[in-house]
Amino acid sequence: MEKKGVEAQMLDRQELKARAVRLAGVPEYYQLVIEDYPEAGTPEKAAAVFAWIDPVRGEEAGAAVELGPEGELIRWTRDLEWDREKEPALPDEYLEQCILNFVRTHASAAVDVFTYTTRQDEGDTIHYNRMQEALELPLPRSGFSVTVSRNGQITDYHYRGGVGHPFIPERILDREQARDQAIRCLGGWSLCFAHLTPSLYDVPAEGVYLVYAPSAWLISLDAVTGSQRRSGPVLEDAEAVEDQEEQSRWVPLRELVKRDAIHMEQVERDSPEMLLGIRPGDYELLRSMELEAGIIGRVWRRREGQTGELSADPATAVPSHKSTGISAEAYLRERTAGTIKARFWKASGRLQSFMTFEEQAGELRLSREEAMTKAVAFLLAVLPEAHVLLDLSEIDIGDLHNDESEEDRQDKRYVFHIRFAVQGIPLYMEQITVGVHAATGEVCHYLGPDFDLHELTRISAVPRITAEAAAAAAAEQLDVQLEWELNYPGCGRSPHYQLRYLPVQARSRRDIRFVDAMNGTVYGTLLPK
Repeated sequence: MEKKGVEAQMLDRQELKARAVRLAGVPEYYQLVIEDYPEAGTPEKAAAVFAWIDPVRGEEAGAAVELGPEGELIRWTRDLEWDREKEPALPDEYLEQCILNFVRTHASAAVDVFTYTTRQDEGDTIHYNRMQEALELPLPRSGFSVTVSRNGQITDYHYRGGVGHPFIPERILDREQARDQAIRCLGGWSLCFAHLTPSLYDVPAEGVYLVYAPSAWLISLDAVTGSQRRSGPVLEDAEAVEDQEEQSRWVPLRELVKRDAIHMEQVERDSPEMLLGIRPGDYELLRSMELEAGIIGRVWRRREGQTGELSADPATAVPSHKSTGISAEAYLRERTAGTIKARFWKASGRLQSFMTFEEQAGELRLSREEAMTKAVAFLLAVLPEAHVLLDLSEIDIGDLHNDESEEDRQDKRYVFHIRFAVQGIPLYMEQITVGVHAATGEVCHYLGPDFDLHELTRISAVPRITAEAAAAAAAEQLDVQLEWELNYPGCGRSPHYQLRYLPVQARSRRDIRFVDAMNGTVYGTLLPK
C-alpha cells in the first residue's frame, strides 16, 4: 500500500510543481532547470526536487525546493541579495522570531517537539538548529535547521524530522575512566608542516605551521564498552610506504627531472589558458566568477564546427519556470559535458586546479614513464619553483582504468599523486595530482597545493619543543565529552544511536589535531553539531 500511495502521489506532478512554485516564491522570469521526481516504487522518504536560476544574476543565484511524497516541505533554499545601505541589520530577537514563524508555517509542531537549540553567528547570517534530545544530549540528523540573513530573509530551511527513542544503556563508563583511556591513546607524534586556516582551525592567521601530529586520530570511545574508533595513519613512515610498494611506485621528483632531462629553460611558458589547451577562437569563456576569497573560477566550452557558433550552455538555455525542467543528474551531466573547468589564484593568476570534461581520443599508447614525464613537465610549467623548494617529493602512479578492453585502452588515464616535503619534513595531507590521458598525451586533470609554495621559504624547520613535550601538552588539554553518535553498521542493518565519548580540549571544546612545534599551543577544529 505504501508504494501505491507514493506512486499515486507522484503521478500528480502538476500539483507538486504548483506547490513548489508557490513555496519557492520565484519571479516569473526565473528559469526552471531541475524538475526531478521519484520513480514508482521509490521508498516513502523519496522527494521531488525543483530548482530555478536567476538569469539576471547568473546561474549561481536562484532557488530550490524539495518536497516529500505528500507535498510536505523538506528543503527550501533561496539566494537573496541584501542591500546593507537600505536594509539595516535587525536585532537577534527579531531574527529568531522570523525563524520560528517560518517553521511553524511549514511544520507546526516542530518548534515544540525539538528542544535542543544551537545557534551559530556566521557574519551576514545566523544558522539556527533545533534537534531532538535524549539524556539532555542532541540526537544528530534530527529536527530542523534554518539560516536567516541579518535583514530577516530566510535563505535555507532543512526539515529532518523525529528519529524515535534511542536505547538507553543501564551503565556507561565514568568520565574520568574515559579520559584516562583517551590519554593513553595519544602517542606517536610526528613533526610535519600543515597549512591551517582560521575557518577550520583555531589558529591566529592562515599560514603554514610547523606542528606535531598524531600517527592516528582517536575519534571516539564507546561509552559502554570503552572500545576505540580511530582513523587510519595520518603520516606514513618509511615502513608503511614500503608495504605499499606492490601497489604503488615512488620516485623522487629531482631524480625524475634529472633522468628525463627536464630542464627549467625547456619548460614551455604558455599562458594559463594555453597550458590547458584553450586556444583563442576555439573556445568561448562561459563563466568567470570569484568562488571564494582569492580564487577565481572559469568555465570554457569548445565552439561547434568551424562557424564559431557556441554549443548551448544548459545553465542558461532553458525556458521560464512554467516549462518543464530535467532531472538533477541530467542537469549536472549536461552542464559539465564538453567543458573545461579551472580555478586560478586571484593575486598571481596562477592555475590552482582544472579538469576537462571533453571527450578525448587519440592514437598514442603512452607508457607510465612517458606519462610521468609529461606530468612533471606540466607541474614545472605551473609551479617552476617546485623543483627547488620541494626537497623530497615523491610520485605515486595509479590508473583510473586497469582492465585491458579496447574501450578502456582508448580512455586510459594515468593519475600521479605527488607528495612533498621541505628539509625532510612532510606536509600534512598535502599533495599535487596530475592526470595524463594515455591516448592523447594531454594533461586532463590537475590539483595543486592550497597555498603559495613561496611561503615554505619563510618558515623554520627546526622545532623548539620535542615530540614528548607535544604529547604532554595534548594530554594536559584533553577532556572527554559524552555525545550521541549515529552508527551505520551496514550489511542492510538500520542505523542506530550509540553513546560515545569524544576527545576534546578542556577549555575550547574543540578536538585535538596538532600541537605547535614552536610554542606548544594545541590546535583543533570546531566540532560539528
